[in-house]
Amino acid sequence: PTVHPPAVVLAADALIKPWEGLVLSAHWDKFSKRYDICYGDTLVNGKPVTAGMRFTKAQCDEIFEKRIYSDYYLPLTKKITGFTSFPVSVQAAQISGAYNFGVAGMAGSRAAALARQGQNRL
Repeated sequence: PTVHPPAVVLAADALIKPWEGLVLSAHWDKFSKRYDICYGDTLVNGKPVTAGMRFTKAQCDEIFEKRIYSDYYLPLTKKITGFTSFPVSVQAAQISGAYNFGVAGMAGSRAAALARQGQNRL
C-alpha cells in the first residue's frame, strides 16, 4: 500500500468517507444531477460515472485513495502557498473542502487566505 501524508489519511477517513458514505453501484445524485459511485466519485479514471457501473469496496478504496492524493492534495500544495506547513487538521479540512467544491474554489477561499496568514482558528 502507498503511504500518504497524514492530512490525506485524516481527510479521507475522518471527513470525506463518513460524510459521503460508500455506494458500490452507480446511483443518480439528485443534487449534482449526475451519477456517482464509491465515496461520491463522479469521475473514474477521468471519465464520468455512468448507470450500471459497479465496484467492490477494495476497488472503491483504491480509486478514492489515488484521487484524494493526486487530484486534491498535490494540487493544493501547488496552489496554496505554505499548504504543507499548515497544521495537519487544517490541511485535511481544506482537502475535504476541495473534494466538494474543487481545488480552485478552495485555493481562492477565505479559509485558505486565513491559513496562509497563520490564522487557523475562527
